[in-house]
Amino acid sequence: MDPINEPATIQRAKQFLKDYRQWQLRKHSFSKWLNQPDTEMPQTAKQADFECQLRLRTLAAMREIDQPTALLADLLTDRYIHHLTIPQTVADLSTKYHQGYLAERTVNRYQNRALLIFAYACPRILLVK
Repeated sequence: MDPINEPATIQRAKQFLKDYRQWQLRKHSFSKWLNQPDTEMPQTAKQADFECQLRLRTLAAMREIDQPTALLADLLTDRYIHHLTIPQTVADLSTKYHQGYLAERTVNRYQNRALLIFAYACPRILLVK
């Protein structure tokens, strides 16, 4: 496998996950279309739904690998899907995984590792060479 530019890949994966909020807002703006069976869903609504599901399903796939990767997937979910702060994320992960206190620096290291794993796992090409 060719070497990748890890910092650039981390930034690309981070931006990809941050875009979830925008796609979610677009998806909800078309909720009237989604609730009417007679009307065909507009292409933009389909695209917004696809983009949201792509992120959520990639995180779900990461959770199925093993316990440490599940923790990393939950970290990304807390930070980018639920928009929790680092202290809120630490509290959530401590409860779920019976972890002791995690320092902010440790969470940042875990987050960078999680973003790299996400970039490899995502069907969208997020790797930067």
